[in-house]
Amino acid sequence: MTEVPLSRKVRSIGVGKKTISPLVAEMGSTGYQGQRLAEAVDVWEAMLREPDLTIVLGFSGSMRAAGQ
Repeated sequence: MTEVPLSRKVRSIGVGKKTISPLVAEMGSTGYQGQRLAEAVDVWEAMLREPDLTIVLGFSGSMRAAGQ
């Protein structure tokens, strides 16, 4: 889902008491990493809905720097 930069209006997040799910959903309309986090959560949820799911974890980059 590649978008053209500045193709959508960025919105602020309302301050108040809320759980993580609504917060991450609201972050989808913010900029930079908030938008990427919301996109990653959407992909993760779609993966978990797949019937024959196999999740494989891979590290890119130095595993020593990651503490592995």
